[in-house]
Amino acid sequence: MDGRFSRTAWMDGRFSRTARSDGWLGRTDGRLPGFTIWSYTSPRDFSISLENWESPHCNSSEIDKKLHRWVMALVTVVKSQSDQIKELKTQLEESKKANDKGGAGCSWTSIVNGRKPSDQTQALIATVNKEISEKARLENNVTITGLGIGANEDEDIEKVDRVLNALNIDRSKTVKRQRRIKSSNSGDNTSKKVLDMIVVEFTDDAARLKALRDARTLRGTEHKDVYINPDKTASERALERELRKRRNELNGKFPLNQVRIDSQGKHRYGIKPDSDPNAGKKFYYGIRWNEIKEIYFERA
Repeated sequence: MDGRFSRTAWMDGRFSRTARSDGWLGRTDGRLPGFTIWSYTSPRDFSISLENWESPHCNSSEIDKKLHRWVMALVTVVKSQSDQIKELKTQLEESKKANDKGGAGCSWTSIVNGRKPSDQTQALIATVNKEISEKARLENNVTITGLGIGANEDEDIEKVDRVLNALNIDRSKTVKRQRRIKSSNSGDNTSKKVLDMIVVEFTDDAARLKALRDARTLRGTEHKDVYINPDKTASERALERELRKRRNELNGKFPLNQVRIDSQGKHRYGIKPDSDPNAGKKFYYGIRWNEIKEIYFERA
């Protein structure tokens, strides 16, 4: 320890204690003169005192130099995190004030404690509950696309029956009902467009899972253009429409002469430039797990 800091000394029984202004406390046993144990007691000025820690002399060992670099790096990190903590505390206080005023930030804790939630929070809760209920109602459903649009309900039933037979699923034992989907873009029920999508509701989840699992076997049959997927809520379909729109916009930017046809359909594709880690790879944009992803045709 050097003499740059003020010291206060006192006796404590057989121990001689020394407190330094930088927070270090020394204890010397009277039976072991010249031997002092130092401990750090006040973290308040820790970063400040270390910032003033002088650099190693030119003749210092490599270990001392490395130690100095590591400690100074630690000081930088601690100060940065300290600033972040202060900022988060400020944001938390502002959020608490907003909650106390009954603003949009009203928390679930407030609701549990009996405080009336804000209009925005009530609307959010109602929307979430509606979505959960809708998901539960559709839990045994699948959608079948690629069958074309039948002239009437009986023709739709025949089309679905052929697909179910190909999957070894007995309609009489597993299907509760089916219906054709119509576009919801128009508020007029009489003018809604009929879509190439049929919803099939099974009696239990086992039949639904079998249909979804075995749908891939249709690729090598007369139903190769038929696809079976889980049924979606209105909000999920709206999200998918936006994702498809964005995907098509991205794929539409690729050159017209770069087109590939595979089991997934017809795609314009791009080629990664030499500066990219995937240089030379052909790709297009697709939708996976509700996100737009780059889908690669082949390795370079």
